Amino acid sequence: MEEHYRDIAGYFSETLCITWCEGLTLDGVACSAIAGQLGSWVVVMEPDYGDTGSDNEILRGLSAKGKALNVYSGVNSHTLEYYMNSRLLTILQFIEWGEEPFYRQGDQPHLLDDLIGDFSGKRATDFQAFVPALAERMTGVRLTHDWFFDKHRWLRWEDWD
Repeated sequence: MEEHYRDIAGYFSETLCITWCEGLTLDGVACSAIAGQLGSWVVVMEPDYGDTGSDNEILRGLSAKGKALNVYSGVNSHTLEYYMNSRLLTILQFIEWGEEPFYRQGDQPHLLDDLIGDFSGKRATDFQAFVPALAERMTGVRLTHDWFFDKHRWLRWEDWD
């Protein structure tokens, strides 16, 4: 599963940012990214240096009637954030040089420990492959190459005026 997502991560520039939202339709999401339905989830992908989906207030709003999950990996930060009903359940922050691979925060910081298993990655590329695979286990939906190339909506976060 991780090899599949290592390949998928190749679609992103220096920043990987994917957000899954359950309990919303595409009309309820606005972003400068690609948004599409995947099972019962709306997936928002910001392929070119995007990070809006990782904003705490955005995730609170997206999870108001369900769940929201964001995977972000940039130059200096690598996180997974999981919200339910506007409540932050857990944040996993990947630490490249620590004894433990993740620093945990949130109301239930160890919520995902059973799903994480014995992950022992040491590089950001390991995180970029592992965490979308973890998101697949959490959401029950797989991001595929076909999904990326299907017709989706291009939306934007910013007000360009």
